[in-house]
Amino acid sequence: RRFSDLKGMNEPMTFSIAMAGKGGTGKTTLAGLLVNYLLTRGKTPILAVDADCNSNLNEVLGVPLGDTLGNAREDMRKGDVPDGMTKDVFMSTKLEQSVVEADGFDLIVMGRPEGAGCYCGANSLLTNFLEKLVNNYPYIVMDNETYGLTTGQVSPTSETGMVTKTTPHGNLEQMLNPMALALAMLHVMIRDGLVD
Repeated sequence: RRFSDLKGMNEPMTFSIAMAGKGGTGKTTLAGLLVNYLLTRGKTPILAVDADCNSNLNEVLGVPLGDTLGNAREDMRKGDVPDGMTKDVFMSTKLEQSVVEADGFDLIVMGRPEGAGCYCGANSLLTNFLEKLVNNYPYIVMDNETYGLTTGQVSPTSETGMVTKTTPHGNLEQMLNPMALALAMLHVMIRDGLVD
């Protein structure tokens, strides 16, 4: 049964799965493995979202990098809108052109920020665009950028007991090991005959 049936809803529910954390912890690798896992399980179509300024989820998924939301934003900012076309129609067209279609999944890439770490405009575009697309995909997998300024703060990959300004009594949470999680997912995929 569909999860939505259990909740008494008529529409199928979209599951959004977001990777977040410090840089270099395996978010992109894990996102790619998860997309592959869902593909092999027939959980399609999937929308993969590369919201990392170091856009490389396309490489992990083996698809070319298309246009980006950041480029669309810059084109509009520069006034590269064709005569007779409204900005709304221009942006809608550019956003649709930015979707890379693959077998069983589509990919949207955020692209470059507006400035040092600023994704305000691109995030707004992505949010509005995803609201239009969300009902077309049962699964959305997002590879996010490194979150916030984590200097002096714990994160999911911080060791248990780590003392910081925000955790003076030590981190109480068990440390997440993204690579161990990715390897465990890969083990399940190999065990189930999903990976050659």
